[in-house]
Amino acid sequence: RRQETVRVSEISACRFVGASEAVLVGDDGELFGARVVVRNGNLSVSFETQTKLTIPGWDSVDSEGCAVTQDARFFVSTEYHVYSDGVSPLAVTRFDLETGEAIDFGAL
Repeated sequence: RRQETVRVSEISACRFVGASEAVLVGDDGELFGARVVVRNGNLSVSFETQTKLTIPGWDSVDSEGCAVTQDARFFVSTEYHVYSDGVSPLAVTRFDLETGEAIDFGAL
């Protein structure tokens, strides 16, 4: 099996959803499903899925953190940078883990 290189500029958040399964959110709105293994003091991360988070009307998603509830709902805190007054509004948005699409959007 060919191993591909995945480049992530900055991880904003990581939440374990199992013993070795994790959801990672990149600062640029990339959502990763990964298998994380620590063996003999060595860390191995295998990215298994990659999805771009999207919010209707936003050019991009600037992720700041995430939460996964016990019933597998996935929320990301985001910052929006395109307002002319220099204020970056914050929002907590629920996303579909498979498609990356916003389900519930709530500006703070």
